[in-house]
Amino acid sequence: MCKLLFQCLLCRYDYGRFYPYEADASHVFIGDETGRGYNINVPWEHAKCGDADYVAAWDHVLLPVAEAFDPDIILLSAGFDAARGDHMGDCCITPNGYALLLTKLLGFAKGRIVMALEGGYNPESIANSVCACAKVLLGDKFTLNSPEMQPFESTWRVIQMVIVRNVLFLSNLVSLCVSVI
Repeated sequence: MCKLLFQCLLCRYDYGRFYPYEADASHVFIGDETGRGYNINVPWEHAKCGDADYVAAWDHVLLPVAEAFDPDIILLSAGFDAARGDHMGDCCITPNGYALLLTKLLGFAKGRIVMALEGGYNPESIANSVCACAKVLLGDKFTLNSPEMQPFESTWRVIQMVIVRNVLFLSNLVSLCVSVI
């Protein structure tokens, strides 16, 4: 039997000045009613977040939650509007970055991942990123080919806010507060 759905959204938010302009994309929205505590948003404060920022959020928020949640299947709505070259999202995830993030998810749900294309506005960026992810799903070995990068200072602030906001609902995040705060 499948568990309840759990949603984690990483997106540009710019304090509500970026689409979807709604508080539902803020870190304070954790779900409604019986879904309360089953939604985590990691809202970037500005443009240009890239591989290092997403990997930091993946490693410090999404992966510990996925481990505790122990999903039966992962439904991945892959929005490539955060891809480098997509001027609508204006973030900087490389195809290698997307491949790395997907590779990190393969250890969950016995590798059962359904990936659906959700967004993106630059055909070349979408094609390159989807190709990198398809290779991961087909079993190609992934090697990160980008230079050592550091997340923005604001990324750590956002991760801290997300953890603090969700700590009451997700006890596995308690130990992370010590290392991130």
